[in-house]
Amino acid sequence: MKAALLPFSFFLLPFFAAESATVSLARLVKESPAGVVRVPAGVYRLEAPLVIGPECSGRRFVADGEVIVDGGRVITGWKRLEGDVWTADVPWVKRFEKSFRSLFVNGEARPLACSVKHPKPGTFHVARGGGDNIFNDGGLFKTDWQDVENGEITFYHFWVDTHLRLKRIEPDKVYFHRPARRALGTGNTNNEEGSNNAWFIVENLRELMTVPGEWCVDELHGKVYYLAKPGENPATAEIVAPYTDELVVFRSDINGGAKPVKDVVFEGFVFRHSNYTLGIDEFNDFQASQGVRRR
Repeated sequence: MKAALLPFSFFLLPFFAAESATVSLARLVKESPAGVVRVPAGVYRLEAPLVIGPECSGRRFVADGEVIVDGGRVITGWKRLEGDVWTADVPWVKRFEKSFRSLFVNGEARPLACSVKHPKPGTFHVARGGGDNIFNDGGLFKTDWQDVENGEITFYHFWVDTHLRLKRIEPDKVYFHRPARRALGTGNTNNEEGSNNAWFIVENLRELMTVPGEWCVDELHGKVYYLAKPGENPATAEIVAPYTDELVVFRSDINGGAKPVKDVVFEGFVFRHSNYTLGIDEFNDFQASQGVRRR
């Protein structure tokens, strides 16, 4: 039996789970009697996950050409700030709520601005009396850095790594928004020089953009900064930031008596630009990432 070929607009509304959809997924399935749905070629940018329910069981979705399911947003309105540094507004970014940690320029991933270009030992000690700060040994952290609350620091110790958000920098100490749940600098298994010499990196500050291609996002003001590579023009390039945390969700309330979702096939699809960021209270420092949210 010939597979159903649905027009772009019909496919987009019911199947891509937009809140404004007026055509249900049940209708889509009903009009695909052969169990095969051929999806027209195109880039389908998601604002919400693609939800697959029990009614889709047994269906085979086949790409009729290049079909790209994209969770990213194209960033436009780039303006040159100074030299090769460009900036653009990202109004959907909200501090500690919605952000991104990946950026793609013309299809190529770009590295987040980082204090070191390769992880290496950096001596630090936990200040006496708490885990919300470390000593500013070696002066790596500069007191004249701007908007330091955008910054993140990652400690590599034990068999886990601890992720903390910067709060303020003083000449002798660096403070975090939340205290670490482990004693930083102890039990380090990555460095033979001693338990108080764990590795760390600092990321996502403008002052750390030193290599062309690096970037950072300013969550305090809803902006992104990019240090363009030679010959690049961000104003004409396609620059994409991941937005949707999940691209496809298989959903069925089995405990409520619903049928399970099974035997669903996506053939020839490209899935790209899904988003994931750690929350302010997600340190990732427990066994098996127990502190990281599950959906």
